[in-house]
Amino acid sequence: MASMGANVDTWKRFNFELEDLKRYWTPTLSQWVAAGFYDKDRVKHAGWPMEAVLEALPAMDQRAQGRVLRLAF
Repeated sequence: MASMGANVDTWKRFNFELEDLKRYWTPTLSQWVAAGFYDKDRVKHAGWPMEAVLEALPAMDQRAQGRVLRLAF
């Protein structure tokens, strides 16, 4: 789906819930980041409920946490 341009901005058009994304595609942490789900402004602009995003995203391990946060915020 990423190769077709699916990201935080476009997934909403497919009428999928975040749990559907996790269930059917099981994205990795880096795929969630690349798709823009760790960018708070993009998530809000795309219309995703912040609480649902926070529950759906995988927990970052200590090694990746700083790198991801620098990219997203």
